[in-house]
Amino acid sequence: MSLFFLALGTAMNLANSLVKFPQKSLLADRASAYFATFSPKQIEESLQFEKDNSSHLILEEGVPGAKKFVDHGIGRHGKFHNITTEDKSIRELDENLL
Repeated sequence: MSLFFLALGTAMNLANSLVKFPQKSLLADRASAYFATFSPKQIEESLQFEKDNSSHLILEEGVPGAKKFVDHGIGRHGKFHNITTEDKSIRELDENLL
């Protein structure tokens, strides 16, 4: 049973770290990874899918992210602890639920 809780804690930590990044970019990356794994016949086809599927996100999420990097240093040296504002409306799981 303790392995279950270890896996649950690890999954929660991973989810907590991923939720900080731009969600549309993460979804586009996931779609590209799935396509690259299961669909293409050649690498050029995978690269074209990646370009077609995510190029619009450069202006939507890439430019604001680059501005945060330049103006506030967010993301420098691999540090992403303050990448987004914390949403206080989301509560952590109550320990009694587990």
